[in-house]
Amino acid sequence: MNNKRKFMLTSLIVILGVAVGFIASVGNRPVASMQHPSPEAVSVVIEQHSSYVLITREEMIQQADLIFVGKVKVISPTSWNQDNGEYWNNGLLIHTLEVEILRPIAGDTQWVTNKSMLLTILGNSPADGHSEHGLQTDNQAVFFVRETDLAWREGKRKVVMPLGMPTDFYFLLGTDGTYHGRFNEQATSLEKLIERISQHRDVLMEP
Repeated sequence: MNNKRKFMLTSLIVILGVAVGFIASVGNRPVASMQHPSPEAVSVVIEQHSSYVLITREEMIQQADLIFVGKVKVISPTSWNQDNGEYWNNGLLIHTLEVEILRPIAGDTQWVTNKSMLLTILGNSPADGHSEHGLQTDNQAVFFVRETDLAWREGKRKVVMPLGMPTDFYFLLGTDGTYHGRFNEQATSLEKLIERISQHRDVLMEP
């Protein structure tokens, strides 16, 4: 092999070595050194999945602290179970529904004030795009609720919550004028629903 060919071969090997070294150095760079969106452009989505015990309608009727016809007036954004509502480690995602009480059906009404009730529900709010219950403002429904203690960063807090699962603690009034419960339940009129409730507990007189 003459000197000219030796020089060309040596040059080619050097060029390939430099190229491979460059590629290896880029591949091994820390992620932070690559071009990425600024931290301000990155959003973090936190989801919470809760476990519930499915109870029968009869159990729901018997155990509810209050059964009433109400209309959803205000839905809060998602927050955390502490006074300032901000994220904290081991906290719970919650949101609230302000519900106007149109007609109490059964239960104790002594703790109901101003004809409205604030329901606290675990999980994301529909105001933020997704929720388990699917209720919206101006929805009218028959609600089954209970008064209970909720873990709170500053100590336990007494709240009103759904009885049972967030997906079926209510019968939603449809456009057809009937109330719709679980997928395997027939739609019913308010009168028939109240009659069903009266078979298991005393019903309040209509005001």
